[in-house]
Amino acid sequence: MDTCFSDIRNADLQRPMDESGTLSIFDELFVARSPLLLNALFPKLEAAHAEGTLENRVVSTYRRQLQRELRLLHAAVKDAEASDRDCRIEKVKIDALLRRPAVDSLSAFQAMCDRLWPGVRDLRAQRCQQLQPDKDAEAYVNEHSHMFEIGALLYEEYLGRRGMLDRFHAPFASQLAAIYEGRGVDLAKVDQQFDKYKLLSLGKPLRIVNEQAFQGLAHEGWALYFGIEVPRQVLSALQSMRDDSRVPSIAFAINSALDAIPNFEELEFGKPFHLADLQAPSVSKFYGVSCYDDALWIKVEQDPPSMTFEELCSDVPALDGQVITQVVHLQFAGAAGQEVIYHLDHEYILYSDADHARRRQDASVKGSAKYKTFKIDGAHIPMDFQIDGRYFLYLVLDAFFENKALIREYFGAVDAASGAN
Repeated sequence: MDTCFSDIRNADLQRPMDESGTLSIFDELFVARSPLLLNALFPKLEAAHAEGTLENRVVSTYRRQLQRELRLLHAAVKDAEASDRDCRIEKVKIDALLRRPAVDSLSAFQAMCDRLWPGVRDLRAQRCQQLQPDKDAEAYVNEHSHMFEIGALLYEEYLGRRGMLDRFHAPFASQLAAIYEGRGVDLAKVDQQFDKYKLLSLGKPLRIVNEQAFQGLAHEGWALYFGIEVPRQVLSALQSMRDDSRVPSIAFAINSALDAIPNFEELEFGKPFHLADLQAPSVSKFYGVSCYDDALWIKVEQDPPSMTFEELCSDVPALDGQVITQVVHLQFAGAAGQEVIYHLDHEYILYSDADHARRRQDASVKGSAKYKTFKIDGAHIPMDFQIDGRYFLYLVLDAFFENKALIREYFGAVDAASGAN
């Protein structure tokens, strides 16, 4: 099925720029009765349905996308209320999403699509009729509409997985180096973090931009904006701690360059987080009570003193025989109960399918590649340092990791103070 999605993506990339904005690639192919859908993707979806594997995939994908959309909207509301901005639109969207009927089967998903977009099927039929007047457009749309909705949902999920793998295979670092080279700067020579990790260090003439629609760095001398992959709330915390000199050195992975800003909780083994226990080496693993394959590994080591958090999901992004997980790693120093974080970074880790299967049982298994989104060094952040009532470490994990419940389970008492959803 991923091969079909790859062909669709290639067709989208090959569309002329003046045409790609009129219809989604899925709508365009559907209206044109493209073999990419009718002869390739739809038969595979039908086969998966007959095998009994399609329903669970559609339901779980839809639920994940719904929860992510809700989390983004809740974060936008919280951010707007903190800065006294109007957030009525976001609240209306939240209400609309919460009113959606429960989707626990393939038929429920199909019925929901019919109710949510009652006029869309007629519009597709009209476009089909205009393109091929000699064929029965209404019968065609009615026959294939449900497979269209399922395929479109799974295609969006594929694009998310494809985008994560592209971080490893086609990073933006080479383009960033070319931008600097075009302005007479050898970035690898002037920035040690870029030379070693392909991260851009924060420092003059760069400044943090942390607006609702854009998180990144502004180069004041070149009037350029560099996009980063650090969630807004984490970036706010880093900016605040940099202002009070807690974090003197920060470097970010850059994923774009613009000339303007776009306007389940049970413990399998180990124990919950306690500041007093940081001096003892340990490995803990938490798993979701409703899904054993949702897991959070926490490793505490003493040479040097460090903590590593790795999230393993039942729906882990996988493509081309490769799997991606997320890791937050930190190093700390100080006496028991007075530990201070001096280094912290967030990474995506690439595994082969076989190594990932071993990693689920063995915390010592290593991935084949890493992609850092940001890295701080020389920091002075007490382990119990809080921002808006939440531990900084909790804030970082909650912002990046998908399994919020496992994070709350590990931090135990922090949950009550966090107010996180």
